[in-house]
Amino acid sequence: MNKAMLFTAAVLVVALAVLFSCGQKESHTSTGEQNAAGAEESTAAPTNELGKVVNKSYEFVDPRTGDGGTVEIERFQASPVWKEVVEGGRLPPIDERLPEEPLVIKPIESIGKYGGWMVNQRTSQRRAWSRDLLYEWLVSWTYPYFERLNPNVAMGWEVSPDARKTTSFLRKGMKGSDGTPFTADAITWWFDHIVLNDDLYPTKPGRFLTRGNLPTVRKLDDTTVEFAFTDPYPMFVENMARCRPMSYAPGHYLEQFHPDFAAKEDIDKMMVEGGFDIWSDFFRSKWDFYSNPDIPTISGWKAVNNQEEVIFKVERNPYYWKVDTEGKQLPYADGMEYGLVQNAETWLLKVMAGELTWAFGTSIGGLANLPLVLQNQDRGNYRVVTPYWPPNNVCTTYFNFTNADPAKRKVINDRKFRLALLKAIDWEEVNEIIYDGGALPTWPRSVAPYDPDSPLFQTHIGRDISEADRLLDEMGLTARDSDGFRLGPDGNELIFVTLTMTNSPPAAAEVAELYRGYWEKVGIRTVVKSQSPQFVTEMMQAGEYDLHLRWGAPGGRPMNVFTRGQLLPIHNWWLVCPPWGEWTSSEGEKGEEPPEHIKRLYAIYEEGMVEPSEAKRKDLVMEGFEIYVDNLLMLPGFEAKRATYAVVTNSLRNFSVGDHGTSEFAIIPSQTFYFDD
Repeated sequence: MNKAMLFTAAVLVVALAVLFSCGQKESHTSTGEQNAAGAEESTAAPTNELGKVVNKSYEFVDPRTGDGGTVEIERFQASPVWKEVVEGGRLPPIDERLPEEPLVIKPIESIGKYGGWMVNQRTSQRRAWSRDLLYEWLVSWTYPYFERLNPNVAMGWEVSPDARKTTSFLRKGMKGSDGTPFTADAITWWFDHIVLNDDLYPTKPGRFLTRGNLPTVRKLDDTTVEFAFTDPYPMFVENMARCRPMSYAPGHYLEQFHPDFAAKEDIDKMMVEGGFDIWSDFFRSKWDFYSNPDIPTISGWKAVNNQEEVIFKVERNPYYWKVDTEGKQLPYADGMEYGLVQNAETWLLKVMAGELTWAFGTSIGGLANLPLVLQNQDRGNYRVVTPYWPPNNVCTTYFNFTNADPAKRKVINDRKFRLALLKAIDWEEVNEIIYDGGALPTWPRSVAPYDPDSPLFQTHIGRDISEADRLLDEMGLTARDSDGFRLGPDGNELIFVTLTMTNSPPAAAEVAELYRGYWEKVGIRTVVKSQSPQFVTEMMQAGEYDLHLRWGAPGGRPMNVFTRGQLLPIHNWWLVCPPWGEWTSSEGEKGEEPPEHIKRLYAIYEEGMVEPSEAKRKDLVMEGFEIYVDNLLMLPGFEAKRATYAVVTNSLRNFSVGDHGTSEFAIIPSQTFYFDD
C-alpha cells in the first residue's frame, strides 16, 4: 500500500470516527478518566485495609534490572475492597493472607493507588490479553531487555555442579486464591498427573526433556522441589521463565475431574453435562486459569466469568503474594474487563474515542493506522509507546516444502527457486514504503551471545533481477503463457498462494502485495490471501498454502533458542515445515521424513539441551543459522524499530519503560498498573 492509499484510508477512518463520536453523549468521559477519578475517590480517605505494625526489613527486586536491596516495611496494606470483607469475617486479614516472605516489587515509575477497572477489547472469545497477564512462572525475566532472571514463584534456586539437578525454593505460607496453601505438592501433582498422563500429553513437553527423557520431580518438603534430569540441563531455570502452560496445578481442586482420583461414572456424567466427548478436552477446560472462574489460582488476577461470554472479566486475587516497597498488596487496579468487537476498525474507533485503557497496534490495523492514531492522541487522551521487540523478523516468508501439488512441490524444494524470489525483491523499496526507511532487511537472528551482527545474516540480501531470471531459467522454467508467466515443470499454469494473517505481523498483506509485483517481473505469479489467525493456523496444519508471511523468531531471550522459536524442528507447528517438525519430534512415528540438513537441526537441539558449556552451545546455534541461510529454509524479513506500538490511556502508570514497553506482555508486572489523577 503506497502513502497515497494510506492517506485515503486515513481520511475514511477519520470520517467514521467523527460519525462515531457524534453518536456519543456530550458528557462522554474516557474510560481512563473515569477510572482515574474512581481511583482518586477511593483513596481520598485512609480506607485501605491495614495490617499489624511489623517494622521489618524485606528484600525487594527491581523488575527492570534484577537489582535489589532491602526496604523497611512498617505494615502491610490491602485494597479498601477487602476491608469490609475482612471486618465481616469473610476473609482473613492481610497479614494472614500473605506468605512469610512476600515478593516485594519496586514499581517502574511510582507507588500506585488502589481502584479502577482496566478496559480492553478482543475479537476472539478465546483470546484476551489477560491470558498473558495471568502467567506466574517459577522465575521471571527483567524487562524490557531480558538480561537477568528474577525470583518469582520460586524465591530461589540451586543448580548442581553437573547441571543434572535443579532445586527450587518456594515461599512459606503462600496461598492460592481459595486460601489453600501453595506448596511443592502443586508442582509434583502437575507433573505426576498431567505431564505423565498420555491423554493430556501424548507428546511430552520438550522443555522438560533431555535426550528424550523426562526428569523425576520430587517434593523434598513443603517449600522445596527437586527436578532431577538424566543428562545435564544447564538452561532449565531459564526455560522456566517462559513456560506455557504454567508448571503447577491445584490438585485438591482438579482431582475431582481426574481418573486417578475420581470414579469414571462421575467424570462421564460431568462430561455429558458440559458437552464433552473427550476426557482430555474436558480436563483442560477445568485446568484453565484464564477462563475457568472456579479454579484456584496464584495469579494476581482471577477470572470472574468464562471467556466465552461477551464481556470477560478478571478481578484481583485477595491472596496475592506480591507487595510494593511500601507494603501495599498488589494488584492496585480492581480488575480488567474485555469486550468483544467484530473487527479492527471498531477496535480503532474505541481507541480514538478514549474508551480503552490500552491497545496494541496489531489489534487496530497495524502500522497503516499509526499516523491516524498519532493524530488523535489529544482527542483520545492517550499516549503511544513503542514496545521493545527482541530481534523477531517481520514478514519472514515461509514455504510449503511438503506441498500436495507435485509441480509446486518440485519447484519449491529447488533452492534456486527460493533464491530467485529473494533476489527479485526490492528490499530498499519495501523498507521505504512500509517502514519509512527505519527497518533492516535481515535473516532472522537472535540476541547475544549468538552473534547478531554476523555478516551471515545479510547473505544474499540485495536485488538482482537478471540473477533471478537466470536461476529460474536454469531450473527449466522457461516456457511461459500468453501473459508472460512461467509454466510449471508439468507444462501447466503455476500460481502460488501467499498466505497472511489479518492482524499480524503488521503490514504483512501490504508487503505480500509488493512481493507479488516483484515476482511478476521475473514471471512468477502469486495471489495474496489474507485470513484470520485461527484460519491461517488451520490451513498451515492442513498444508493448504504455498507461501506464508509471518514473524520469524528463531529464539533468544525471553525464548530459549533450544526450546522456543523457529530455529530447531522440535514440534509439529515448526513454521519452516510442520510435517518435518512432527517427524523429528515424534522420532519418525508421525509427519514426513525431512532431508538430512533438517535432521542435523534436530541433532543440534539434542546436543545443545545437555551441553553445559555456553561457548559450545553458541557454536551449535550458529551452525543452525548457517543451515538456515545456506539452504534458504525461509526468506529474510525486516527488523523494524517500530514493528508495532501500544496505545495507552494517559492516566495509566507503570505500563512502560521510558517511551516504550515490552512486546512480551506477560513479562510486565501488570499488578503494578494504576490510574493516576
